[in-house]
Amino acid sequence: MSRGIFAVGLAAVLIAGCGSGVSGTYNGGDDSFLKSMTFKGDGKVDVVLINGVGGEGTYEVDGDKVRVSANGNTNELTIDGDCLRGPLMVGTLCKGE
Repeated sequence: MSRGIFAVGLAAVLIAGCGSGVSGTYNGGDDSFLKSMTFKGDGKVDVVLINGVGGEGTYEVDGDKVRVSANGNTNELTIDGDCLRGPLMVGTLCKGE
């Protein structure tokens, strides 16, 4: 599997529904394959991987969890103040970093 296809697949993993509790842009840290995720008020999210490949998905907030879905894949991240903490490779994304 080429790195580009993997990157698009990972972006897809990161993107379901609509919600509130997250808004604006969260930037990936050193432990993340993501450069950023920008949450829009309409339940959509723009995801950009560290290699610059981007895509759009959807998100749903349930308490302190955010489910991000795209291309048939879903990841759950935990809201931790101004940061989102995800599984391995998704890593941590924070506002203002």
